[in-house]
Amino acid sequence: MNDETNDNVIEEVDPIEEEVVSPKKSYFSVLIVTVIVLVCSILYIVYRSKQPQKLSQTADTQSEKAILLTEISTHNSKDNCWTTINGDVFDLTKFVSKHKGGDKILAACGVDATDYFTGKHPTIGRVHSELAVKLLSSMKIGTLQK
Repeated sequence: MNDETNDNVIEEVDPIEEEVVSPKKSYFSVLIVTVIVLVCSILYIVYRSKQPQKLSQTADTQSEKAILLTEISTHNSKDNCWTTINGDVFDLTKFVSKHKGGDKILAACGVDATDYFTGKHPTIGRVHSELAVKLLSSMKIGTLQK
């Protein structure tokens, strides 16, 4: 190869070498993006955990059955268990035997169990998980008539 051709090749290669990103810069960029995603994920989880949990996502509350507490009080056994929590009424009968807390759920049968479910009751109250809230919402049968 003559000197003139060699100079032309070098001139064409030099700009290409300048455009190539060094591996150090690439790893650093990936690290920065990873840290940003991690921090955002943690902030989102903290934010979600502090949001009040809704027991029902029902849009049409007009068509829900209104149930008196006196009617709920008649459903107070393991074989027939209704409860009210935050103004919503739930039929827990099929769930009683599956409850992780065992027979503690029986205390909620036939009564307003809001304090039990939200952890405000001093002896048997316990804050329930988001999964428990979703499961409970599937058992909703109406709203408490005041």
